[in-house]
Amino acid sequence: MLWPPSNIGVGNLLYFWLQAHARQERGQDVVVRWTNAMQPWEGLFPEIFESLVARDRDISFFSPRDTSSYFQEFGDEFTQSELDRFIDSFVLGPRSSFRQLVHSNSGHYDLTVNVRRGDYYSDPKYRGIYSFDVVEYVRTALEAARASEPIQRIHVVSDDIEWCRAKLDWKAVACPVTYQAEGSTVGEQLAVLAASPRLILTNSTFSYWGGYLSSRIHGTGGTSNHGRIWAPWFHRRDIYGGRAPQLDPRWSTIREIRGGWDG
Repeated sequence: MLWPPSNIGVGNLLYFWLQAHARQERGQDVVVRWTNAMQPWEGLFPEIFESLVARDRDISFFSPRDTSSYFQEFGDEFTQSELDRFIDSFVLGPRSSFRQLVHSNSGHYDLTVNVRRGDYYSDPKYRGIYSFDVVEYVRTALEAARASEPIQRIHVVSDDIEWCRAKLDWKAVACPVTYQAEGSTVGEQLAVLAASPRLILTNSTFSYWGGYLSSRIHGTGGTSNHGRIWAPWFHRRDIYGGRAPQLDPRWSTIREIRGGWDG
């Protein structure tokens, strides 16, 4: 039994579900304990809740419990092929409502920027661990993305759209900029990231899953968008020396920003 904390969101939960699926493929009897934070996703990912999640009434007191990790180390705690099979079977599965959300957003976006704010910046405990100069990072990532190929338009997805409107400077790219509608659900926001062939991500598990999904949708067949996904080298400063272990090694990584990650 994988035992996630009760307060984590979908970005972290997806790693637990991925881990359960990978272990089931190896013949292990592993599921993830239900938390109330999963409720909004039950309708979008029905296959996950049929096969990978167990409620307390179905859990034996004697079931072994694994609380050792959040299972986020790419290439160590999960492989590329395990990730691909999980996405195909469960996140974009045949009966997935989320799959339909992605389809409805296909072709609407060129480059999507995802900015995580929330408790990373409002809570002093998390601010000390996760915060960095997002304005400078986005400027650096936009310069790198534009040097790779022209940017036709930018769409912004964030949990703090007003901050993005006030703080981020788009003059250097000189292209139309749109913002995700206020009141859109987290599922709709994740679907926009998945549907976008080019992404600038921040240091959030939600961002990383947007990148994984975009890579799976746009990175197969005769073309690849892996290098069109930009992510910061930095995730959090208290472990891994600050490095983000979640990153797909095929993505483009911003390793340095002016002033540094602690600037």
